[in-house]
Amino acid sequence: MTCHSRHLSSFVTLTYARPMDDPFDAAEQQLEDLLEAAKKLRATLLRTETHYRQTLKGVRRRSKITATIKANRFDVARQELTDALKEFERTRHRARGSVILAQLAEGESITEIGQSWGFSHQLASKYAREATSGAERPH
Repeated sequence: MTCHSRHLSSFVTLTYARPMDDPFDAAEQQLEDLLEAAKKLRATLLRTETHYRQTLKGVRRRSKITATIKANRFDVARQELTDALKEFERTRHRARGSVILAQLAEGESITEIGQSWGFSHQLASKYAREATSGAERPH
């Protein structure tokens, strides 16, 4: 599906990822994905908090810190948390772009959209361009 917007820096045609997508369906799907990523991040944070508490107990008992870290598998916990944070940020970025395209489809200007999100119209325009091209920011 395509959508024309006169509110981007110049007149552009917005093309969505799949022909059946409209901006509202895409925004809905991306928001559902964001909620799922938030749920996964929350679970990972809870597991990581448990590791931190176990380590704190070891430190308070004056146990060997390296042995405590190894016993609590900090290597695995660290990587799981890093991965969950990155995935959440990627998903949040995609969701913002999709919602911004839906706002454009409703006839909102880039300036109005930026104000609604609390950032500049330049950043709102960047999100719209990225969502239109399917590009993501670097990781």
